[in-house]
Formats: sequence, C-alpha cells, structure tokens
Amino acid sequence: MNEKKVSFDIEVKCIKEPFPWRERDSHAINGWWHENMGYILLFFAFDGGYSHNYHIQAITTNPSKFGVSEHELEQTLQSSLDAWRAEERYDKVFKKWNVYLNKPDTTNKTEYTVKDYKRLIMDAKIDWDFRILRMVYEKGWVKIHTGKYNTMEGTKKSVIKRVLREQMEFYPDASVEIAEIGQTGSQTKQYSLLNELDKERYLNS
Repeated sequence: MNEKKVSFDIEVKCIKEPFPWRERDSHAINGWWHENMGYILLFFAFDGGYSHNYHIQAITTNPSKFGVSEHELEQTLQSSLDAWRAEERYDKVFKKWNVYLNKPDTTNKTEYTVKDYKRLIMDAKIDWDFRILRMVYEKGWVKIHTGKYNTMEGTKKSVIKRVLREQMEFYPDASVEIAEIGQTGSQTKQYSLLNELDKERYLNS
C-alpha cells in the first residue's frame, strides 16, 4: 500500500513576539498561543505539498513543547482508545486500521494497544481527538487558525480574551469565530465576532 508521507515543522517563538496573525506566503497560519510558553506554528505537507495541519499529530509527536508529560499523553491516549472501543459504530474503522497496520483481518478492537493508536495519529490516519485537544486546552493553550477565517478555541475564557486583545491590536479588522470548549463537544459555546463592537461585548462578558 502506497501511503503518502506526512511531514511537519514546528516553529516555537517567544511570547514577547506577537502571534503572526496575517497569512504567510498566501497560506493560512495555524498554531497555538500560550501566555507563558510562547506560540507554536504548525506547517504540514503531504509529499512536499502544502496541506492542512494536524494539531493532535503535533501534540502526540512533541508533547513536551506543550507542557505535556509522556505519562499524561499515554493516559489520554488510553482514554481515547477505550472510548473508540466502546462504540460499535467504529467496528468498520478498526477493520480498515487492521489493513494499514498489517494486522490479521480477524484482529479484534479489544486487541488494539495505545502504541497502535499513537501510530495511527502520527501517520495522520486519525486527525481529530477531543481528549488530546482538551488536555492542552486545560494547560492554557488556545488553538488558532488565521487567514480568510479566524478562529480561537480553548477552555479558559480569560485566556481566550487575552488572545483576542492581542489580535485586535495587530489585526483589528478581522472577524473571529470563538469556541469555548466544554467538558464534551456538545457543551461547547460558539461566538461570532464580526466587528469591533462584537469583540468589545465578548471582552466585557
């Protein structure tokens, strides 16, 4: 099976430099903002061509850059794997993974290990995991996407407000979509801030 290889670079800057809010080389900028640890930019490529980034792949590959210990990561991966196993609707997904991981077609999902799950993430076969994202949100990170659409996601409203203030200083004319992540995805609160008045209302909320 010919799989496209995924490569990515992580650029870490000091917080004394503001996040680069505008597009770089006509591409949207994706990354993370932290008040004390600085910001992280993610640039991913498929076979040398630009593509979407995978936030959870970067976290899983470089947990220390996000202030996450290997033990914390292993616990979170185990929790995610257990959740996948519990859902019957994912049985077909496990069978597809059997092929990719060269496991026998009869391999049961209960036989999957954290190592298997981690490899699927690092090989970009899994590109979203709520528990992994929430783990870093809880450490004060805010996930950012800039360009035509600007988004901010995190669990701590006070931190999101600090990010928004910085964005207003350096890119005041941009609209922003904010997601305050709850304990579950269904508890997430969404805000569309289309102008300066909307942003001021959010900051004062």
